[in-house]
Amino acid sequence: PKMKLANFSRWFFRNMALLGISFLVAAGIFIVVNSKFTFVQRNFAVSPEFSNIPSEILINDIVPQDIVLTLEGRGSDFENFNNDDLKVKIDIGVIPNILKPGTHRVPLDAKNISLPFKMKFIKIEPISLRLQIVKNIPSATTEEQTPAKKK
Repeated sequence: PKMKLANFSRWFFRNMALLGISFLVAAGIFIVVNSKFTFVQRNFAVSPEFSNIPSEILINDIVPQDIVLTLEGRGSDFENFNNDDLKVKIDIGVIPNILKPGTHRVPLDAKNISLPFKMKFIKIEPISLRLQIVKNIPSATTEEQTPAKKK
């Protein structure tokens, strides 16, 4: 056994530089590959999209203009991520008393978010929007008058 230990020690010290370089290369590959597969969280600013707006009202003001979404996914999923695929949709038609002019608070949660595949919703900021609703006054249309027929 002493002879084998001496041979190993001699071999180890002769190849120490090569072993060190091999370790650094392996560590570098591990870091690069692992960074693409670890889960990360990222924030995205998104403007809300409104649907089913009754014709009797107009949305005069929206506070805040942008909503910040925190999503989680693998690092590689975010590399090919298109921010246009992320949407915050608000159905105005289901908000109680929306036809009444004034300020309305609209709560926001995960049901308002259209997420791309493989992404996980973490949080939304703010948790509500403030909408300023005004009555929609239709523009006065002048009716064309038909000339009286002569008999």
